[in-house]
Amino acid sequence: MNKDFKNLNNKYHALEWLCKSIERTRNRNLSDLNNRANLYAKTEFLIIMSDIALRISQNTKFKGKIPTNQEFVDFINFYIGTESDKSAPLIKNHGILALSLMVHEQNKYIYPEMNLIGRMLILYREYEEDIERLTGLKINDILAILLELKGQYDNSDFFIFEEETISYDGLDILTREKIKKFLNYFSITIKDYKIKLKELGFDKNKLYSFRLLERYPIIKIDNKYIVPSIDNLSYSLTFNLNIHLLEHYANIGKGGKYHHTLGYHFENYIEKLSKHVFEDITLASEIVPKDTLNSEFVINYDGSSIAVEVKKFNFRRDSAFKNSIEDLKELSERHLVKAFAQIETTLKYVDTTNNFGIIVIFGDLNMHSMVKDYLQKEYPIYKKDNGEEISLEYPDNIIIMSVGTYESLLSNTPEDIFKIIKTYLAKEKNQRGDVLQTISAMEKAATHQLLKDTYKQVFDSFELEKYHTDKE
Repeated sequence: MNKDFKNLNNKYHALEWLCKSIERTRNRNLSDLNNRANLYAKTEFLIIMSDIALRISQNTKFKGKIPTNQEFVDFINFYIGTESDKSAPLIKNHGILALSLMVHEQNKYIYPEMNLIGRMLILYREYEEDIERLTGLKINDILAILLELKGQYDNSDFFIFEEETISYDGLDILTREKIKKFLNYFSITIKDYKIKLKELGFDKNKLYSFRLLERYPIIKIDNKYIVPSIDNLSYSLTFNLNIHLLEHYANIGKGGKYHHTLGYHFENYIEKLSKHVFEDITLASEIVPKDTLNSEFVINYDGSSIAVEVKKFNFRRDSAFKNSIEDLKELSERHLVKAFAQIETTLKYVDTTNNFGIIVIFGDLNMHSMVKDYLQKEYPIYKKDNGEEISLEYPDNIIIMSVGTYESLLSNTPEDIFKIIKTYLAKEKNQRGDVLQTISAMEKAATHQLLKDTYKQVFDSFELEKYHTDKE
């Protein structure tokens, strides 16, 4: 970090930078990303700024003066300038495959929030006892408090709050006791933020690293609290609930058990989403010969088929910040090579001719074409446990996508789903990006009806309108 960057950082107290993050969230215009101030106001950059300020700022005098927009832009420019020099060696040593890790931090927060909440209410409902054990709260309680905070942060003058600000003993889901439990689990002081990073082995001056705000999205100041990014809070409680559960299971020595059960529940979740849209779904094991590799299931519709395989592929939380792509290689070999073998084998036994394959992964993966090219070069053969070898082709009609993208794809009618897939595959291979971009460009639906209905059913039970009426 150069001297100018340090001086700018120290010009304000960390909390003043956090207030800037809140202000930019309210005032940004994400439909005009040609304006750098709006581009930098995306949640990804706001979390970077907040995290660095919490770790680095030495200013101990909180005056309540928020940095200007230009100072905010300068902050991000300094960060980009500081970190850009580190990209070249990674590409030089590992080729363009390294890009899939390097853009990881800048491609978060892209999924419809309704889908994330619906996923929490369906997939993570299987872990409700564990969630209550580690937080003291049920999933509905967590969602209700999140919604209350989202509503409060819509107010232009809402920055720092106390427990009683968002509690209401007349409503079971917002009692003072539950608010206290929520804040105790999801918040951290600035001092402890720095200590925790040190315990995890992160150098506070290493700017390109795991953002602890994803685990502790609320900062505690004496008996008050601040949420630097309401988007990040939402992701922490939904998309990143896996982080909290994995930490819990690891602490009690059952990390392996969690991974096993997550795989089982994840497969069921993907099948449930699919059955909500398609009527004809067959287990792949019923199609292929006995003792033959197979995917999870096959979707059949109007003379076309999609073989779906589900994998727990998910980067470790520091994978994207290492000067190495070993995690990407190891995870690809463990999950993706077998997934291609399973789908390629399954499609050989499908009667229809217009066929596709989808590998749904639990985490995010960018630059799919580069990853597939790497796999094709490095793993042309898949070796089964019994020693049998299967030659792989990595055909164009098999697509890798995250669970978030699959949720959005399955938000459409069967006809539109196949149109989206065909439109995506019609693009030049290196121009495809994520299927989510194709869905957006075609102006198709992105919020899954099952997830939307699940959310509405739970929300209607909260009676939050009564709470706000009584508070007034």
